[in-house]
Amino acid sequence: MSSRKPRPAPEDFVEMAKTMTHKQLVKHYGSSSGTVSRWRLETGAKKHAGREMRAIPDDFRANAKTMTWKDLRDHYHASNEVLQRWRILSGVRLEKAARPLTPPPAGFRQAATVMLRTQLATHYHVSKGMIDRWLRETGLQALGRVQAEARVVHAIGAPKLAAVPNNRDMSLAGRAADFLQKRAAIFRCDANGRFQLGGTHWKWRGKAHTAAEIIAEACERGFEPDAWKEIAA
Repeated sequence: MSSRKPRPAPEDFVEMAKTMTHKQLVKHYGSSSGTVSRWRLETGAKKHAGREMRAIPDDFRANAKTMTWKDLRDHYHASNEVLQRWRILSGVRLEKAARPLTPPPAGFRQAATVMLRTQLATHYHVSKGMIDRWLRETGLQALGRVQAEARVVHAIGAPKLAAVPNNRDMSLAGRAADFLQKRAAIFRCDANGRFQLGGTHWKWRGKAHTAAEIIAEACERGFEPDAWKEIAA
């Protein structure tokens, strides 16, 4: 029984091996992986490393000093791996994306006169670090708890260092708010809980309350609506 002769390397194999990967050659010639490897040894054809590496653009070094990683990726239509290789080979440092600073929101100055640093962070849904920056930009200082309680906004919402009897709201809701301030800071706000001078609601313990709700909260904690009549008498 005669042995089967091995298939010889195609005449164009050496040239094709310069442009095709091993897997592509197997598919192109309809041969096995072992056969392609044998042809390489017989012909001395070099193994193709895959897709040719993209050269570093001439302006990459200059652009990398002023553009962010994302900008470079979009500008050159290159992957992260390609950019990383260019960065290493060119010896440049890619800039991080510069995020625009969020300015202090409207009403922050007034809110900062009656709220603690932690309360401000919770109220505006930001970090304490951002609150610190806003305080520096507005020239204010974070209040201590004693200061905050002394400057609690009463019914009309006017910040003050101490209670001024003539300006106090002696309505039922106003007196209920005065009563609750001993337990936690309370101030006027809008229906969404945002600080507002002379607002229609009261912000207490992280929630906006209507006048009826603030009265109910106070009564549950011992507030006596008619006590002032007995004192006046």
